[in-house]
Amino acid sequence: MVSRLISKKELLKLTGISYGQLYRWKRKKMIPEEWFIKKSSYTGQETYFPEDKVLLRIQKIKELKDQLSLDDIAKMFTKRNDVILKITEIEEQELLRRESIELYHSLYPNEETLTIPALLSLRIFEDLMQSGQVTWDEGKQMVALVKESVTVGDHQYLILLRKFGVGIWFITSAEEKILIDPEARKIVEIDLQEMVDKIRAE
Repeated sequence: MVSRLISKKELLKLTGISYGQLYRWKRKKMIPEEWFIKKSSYTGQETYFPEDKVLLRIQKIKELKDQLSLDDIAKMFTKRNDVILKITEIEEQELLRRESIELYHSLYPNEETLTIPALLSLRIFEDLMQSGQVTWDEGKQMVALVKESVTVGDHQYLILLRKFGVGIWFITSAEEKILIDPEARKIVEIDLQEMVDKIRAE
């Protein structure tokens, strides 16, 4: 998936941050190295960023920097799937609907905790079922795929294609270009890292 790009000059002007802040956050791995994209220009080389991703990340950092240390903020954005949440705590905090928890128990009857990808899969399930975009069986397939395949910190997209009434899910990185069968319809496209950031902000 190819994102619209924003130049470094435009980014600094739009967000109000300094050159020093930007590169300090880069050193702390709060902004991924791969988001700094070098392109040739008439002045030599210029740095660009995937606009939507970097603006969302900087907004989140600015919201958190007065409450948390930079090291703590950096930990929020690292590639960690091992954050464990007890299902009982999720129920108490009403982070998920009862139907979603029952679905998870039906798929994984021996599990009493959720990783971030598992929680992510159930939040997406709730949104999609509420919108009526997918069937119950498609939702179940998606939960299993996201739980087992997503790596927190990687910028990935979840996509559902449907052809002749048959749906197929797949996960792709943000940098990959997707060529789609012209007879297939894209039903769902979700930015998974954006969803993870929202969950962590709650």
